[in-house]
Amino acid sequence: MDGNEVKAGQELLYKVTYKNTTGKEQNVVIKDKIPEHTTYVEGSASDGGVYKDGEITWTKEKVADGETFEVTFRVKVDDNVNGEKILNKANVVDGSNNFDTNETTNPTSTKPKKDVFSLSDDKVSIDGNEVKAGQELLYKVTYKNTTGKEQNVVIKDKIPEHTTYVEGSASDGGVYKDGEITWIKEKVADGETFEVTFKVKVNDNVNGEKILNKANVVDGSNKFDTNETTNPTPTKPVKDVFDSQNDKVSIDGNEVKAGQELLYKVTYKNSTGKDQKVVIKDKIPEHTTYVEGSASDGGVYKGGEITWTKEKVADGETFEVTFKVKVDDNVNGEKILNKANVVDGNNKFDTNETTNPTPLKPRPVVPKTGYAVNTALYTALLGLSTGALGAIKIRYKKKNKK
Repeated sequence: MDGNEVKAGQELLYKVTYKNTTGKEQNVVIKDKIPEHTTYVEGSASDGGVYKDGEITWTKEKVADGETFEVTFRVKVDDNVNGEKILNKANVVDGSNNFDTNETTNPTSTKPKKDVFSLSDDKVSIDGNEVKAGQELLYKVTYKNTTGKEQNVVIKDKIPEHTTYVEGSASDGGVYKDGEITWIKEKVADGETFEVTFKVKVNDNVNGEKILNKANVVDGSNKFDTNETTNPTPTKPVKDVFDSQNDKVSIDGNEVKAGQELLYKVTYKNSTGKDQKVVIKDKIPEHTTYVEGSASDGGVYKGGEITWTKEKVADGETFEVTFKVKVDDNVNGEKILNKANVVDGNNKFDTNETTNPTPLKPRPVVPKTGYAVNTALYTALLGLSTGALGAIKIRYKKKNKK
């Protein structure tokens, strides 16, 4: 198989054949260095070969004229080979003669490469960088044919979780179906590169998940998975509210009363993949009063707002802050609303908003008395009496005329 392509993990058997044609008996020494990009298979050297410091040595004291001395050993192709050639030759000494054998050559395939970019710059990789909800990503798969012959190449790439395929974005006739894109190129010449791209949009509801992607490439009998790209997404900070006497049970959405003390908590987790400077700002909610000195972790209260600054929050670390307020005595059905703002590096978030209704104060009740009824009755009686007097007066006048 000299000249043929070999794969990562494949075992190779090397053979050195010496024939004594000197006309006399010879002491023969064969030395063979383990080829680069391979690992010696322990104990595989035949005929008493001794392995030391990357080289095998065979010594045979007497090789008769016309006799053949043949030795073998095995190696395993390293997993990380990527287009390198595996070269090997041995050195043979018989008496005063010193020979190098011919050199064997076995190319290894170049692994296809996966990379990810922002749409604004398809030259600078963002593999490993944080990406945000709604951001569009450009994925690229690069295959180079190093097999020594023309190949039919098929590339398949599943759309990564937590993203949505951008319709029609697959290059080079890629066909999108059931969450996967397939590209087929019938003839890729030896030495030719076949590169394909597609776009996705990061889902709006990502919250700390990692966006992972790798492709699968088949060229002839070779099948490869590319490297895997990784893009973390930020974890949205969380706001919650508690009664100051119990910071374990959330009262978000529950009614609160005048004079009640509330404990607010903001929780930030760094999922950016690197250290971050974090600034949290929280305005004291309307219809409440800040409890002096209650801001944790060095929070500074000024102008109705608390600010916390932490210079270094390690990747994976959680930064949690709290403060207290007292519900105003004059609340009357208003809702107490609160959310915080968090900045870590280039990211800026508003937390969820907590809501606590307050009860309506009862209206004063006008007492019922008989005053209104009595007044009406008095008015009616007065009207009747006035009418009666008028009638008597008219009758009296008529009588006098007669």
